[in-house]
Amino acid sequence: MNALLRNYPDYAGTIEGLMGGTLNVESKASHRDEIKLTLTDEQFAELLGCLKVFFDPTDRVALKALLRGQSVSQKLVFNGNQNQLVEVFRRLSYNGLLHESWTALRDWLCGNFSYLSNKGITDLSGSSVWDILSKAKGEPTGRSRICTFDWLPYRTQAALRRSSREVSGEL
Repeated sequence: MNALLRNYPDYAGTIEGLMGGTLNVESKASHRDEIKLTLTDEQFAELLGCLKVFFDPTDRVALKALLRGQSVSQKLVFNGNQNQLVEVFRRLSYNGLLHESWTALRDWLCGNFSYLSNKGITDLSGSSVWDILSKAKGEPTGRSRICTFDWLPYRTQAALRRSSREVSGEL
């Protein structure tokens, strides 16, 4: 039950209601505002080097702090398409380098980043971020994908489903 609440904090009230009371676990109101990347120093430097070119030089120290699991005082503006940024974190997740639920990752991304659109600085769209993370809907094309490293390979949604079935023994 705790795993359900941890992975789906948006549904804490519903889960608690189904269980007939309040459970003694963290709820959405107390979820943490940071992520935990499990990268080597070399991988971290490579990721930071790739991402920092998409941010104003004055935001690069804050970007490094965010990636190190710290919080920052204001949203950082990504100078690219929101799907490019989100897809990098999706790859980090399915390659086992980021251990957050899609909900927690969506909330973290939307809480810490905005992007430069045709209309100016725009907040990330929670529903678009969710679609990219959970369904790969709206992912950038191969040419516009960023941070493509050997240690962070791209996999299609079909390939991810196949490997998930293999792990669970369905094949």
